[in-house]
Amino acid sequence: MGFMCGVILTAILMMYRVKSAMVVGIIVVSAISWPRGTDFTYFPYNSQGNERFEYFKTIAAFHPLEKTLGVLQWDLSGVGSRFALIILTLLYVDILDCTGTLYSMARFSGAVNPETGDFDRSTLAYCTDAAAISVGALFGVSPSVAYIESGAGIMEGGRTGLTSMTTALCFFVSIFFAPVFASIPPWATGGALIMVGCMMMRATLAINWRYPGDSIPAFITLSFIPFSYSIAYGLIAWVFSHPRTRTQTDTKKRRDNLRHPKQSGLDPEETQ
Repeated sequence: MGFMCGVILTAILMMYRVKSAMVVGIIVVSAISWPRGTDFTYFPYNSQGNERFEYFKTIAAFHPLEKTLGVLQWDLSGVGSRFALIILTLLYVDILDCTGTLYSMARFSGAVNPETGDFDRSTLAYCTDAAAISVGALFGVSPSVAYIESGAGIMEGGRTGLTSMTTALCFFVSIFFAPVFASIPPWATGGALIMVGCMMMRATLAINWRYPGDSIPAFITLSFIPFSYSIAYGLIAWVFSHPRTRTQTDTKKRRDNLRHPKQSGLDPEETQ
């Protein structure tokens, strides 16, 4: 119920072009989910709900980085050959997630050059992403990479470095109010992500749906990403499906041209 309220409220505000419609939707859904005793409360009367509520009541808190700062395990004697498999797995997942997210966000913001298919200073963006991952690992936090949630900020008009600096400042402030921000229920932010996905679907208009060599791999990729919960796995599905499908389609097209040269516009003498 809370999720549907967030989706409907955010959609209505966006239809009336209200600024910060997604933020308003998240705040409203969070506010109605915090009171206890409701059907969709984030703090139910059980052990987990009581623990969440006690943490929420602290409002502000700060924990030193004694247990996470610089905690790296350099002794790999017990890992063996699995170390290479772990590195390769993390490498391709991060590369595909990073490139897929950055490129999709650049295209969503209109920064991609239609002639080159690239965006300005893309190398610097990828290097910054790699540096953020390394620094984040030293601090013991989750990978600090570009996430698809950036689409919400792009929809609100954020397309410059000033937006990133403001976001970084807000993240810094949120460190001291972690109990409040950590108590925002997932169904409050889920509605905003649904709206971002709806807005990003317009990029599928650029797909040549009449040509099976493009439409089938595109459909496989679009279907595989949500079911696998990973952009990287969706791109892997495209890598395996696109060359095979395109080869089969091109082969069939050439055969049809040879069988019916007049319909295809070819000179019958050239097909001899």
